[in-house]
Amino acid sequence: MTTLTRQLEHRGLVYSDAVSANDHSPFITVAMVLCLTCSCLFYIFRLTTRWPFAELFRWDDVLITLATLFGFGQAVATASSIGSGLGQREHNLSQDAQRHTYWTLWISNVLYILALCFARAGCSLFIYRLTRARRHTMASLVVSMVIAMWGFACTIIVGVACSDFDDIDAFHVCLKQSEPQWIGIFASGSVTELMLLALPIYLVWNLHAPFSTKFIVVTAFWFRLPISALGGLRLWNLMSAFDSPDVTWSLVKTAVYTQAEMHLCIVSATIPCMRPFLRLFNTGYLSTTTGQMDPHDMYRKRAAGKPRSRSNTLSESMSRSRFRDRGFKRQVKNPEMELGPLRPDHADTRNLIECRKPSTVVDAESLREHGSDQIMVRRTVDIRVSMG
Repeated sequence: MTTLTRQLEHRGLVYSDAVSANDHSPFITVAMVLCLTCSCLFYIFRLTTRWPFAELFRWDDVLITLATLFGFGQAVATASSIGSGLGQREHNLSQDAQRHTYWTLWISNVLYILALCFARAGCSLFIYRLTRARRHTMASLVVSMVIAMWGFACTIIVGVACSDFDDIDAFHVCLKQSEPQWIGIFASGSVTELMLLALPIYLVWNLHAPFSTKFIVVTAFWFRLPISALGGLRLWNLMSAFDSPDVTWSLVKTAVYTQAEMHLCIVSATIPCMRPFLRLFNTGYLSTTTGQMDPHDMYRKRAAGKPRSRSNTLSESMSRSRFRDRGFKRQVKNPEMELGPLRPDHADTRNLIECRKPSTVVDAESLREHGSDQIMVRRTVDIRVSMG
């Protein structure tokens, strides 16, 4: 009995004896419950920003929904594995318990890959929703395709490898031989993470906006930065467990890091949907902005006649960038061309691009907000007629 235990008993306090010298599974249970709760809360928050669903629920939300379901299924499989003997000494388990433990771990590994794949693809398609610039949308689609191919290949690799649980000794040998496969999965997955970290930088690189605004936008997506670090820790402990003669006991840390990595990947895809970042994302996406989150505050500001805050700087810069990409720089072929509603929720906001000859009073391009749900492009030309 330790000194701390004696002090607790002396003060009349009750301590838990769930964690023993032969059972460390409660560590996995606590990590699993905390991470799963966090993912569910963030997913509920995401749903609140997508109402009405018929107008705002898009493919990125579908993928995050599937990722959350796969994460929940992975937690269920892990809980079943804990009930069979994960986290306990292997010599205390029967042959049937060991087979069931390894079978449920195999299922949880497949669901782990699927959850990562769909969460990463959902994050990439969310960036696709943020802009209509062709170079940005193409980059997002390419990254999404790479992630899809990664998920398909890794699912096949994990699903085929070590799927025979009848002979426990042969299964241990197979686990040792699967180390290069897990190294390849981690390395290729880190490449997809680097792509997702680079996409928001590419999104704001050429925008005429303050550096602080660009930094906040990039930070919203860079909350996923620790994912690769957690994946590296998971891989390190997984290799150590494969080398251990007591696999079920040694996989405790691996299971904890698996929960942390998987659920952080799911949560980080929803963090950019939070209100402070949505104010800066006021671009062609515009599905969840201040007008939807707090419409009364928006109308109070309009009624007071306050100037627009710096949070609209990114919106104006990205709007100008999109029009420059499509040829709306100094001349517009069609004097009045309707580009259609930019917001699917038909909020009371419209952008008007006015193109005039450069002068000391009016710039070549100016951006103003008006109360409408459409965007119009007009051209004003001064014509002087002199009689000779």
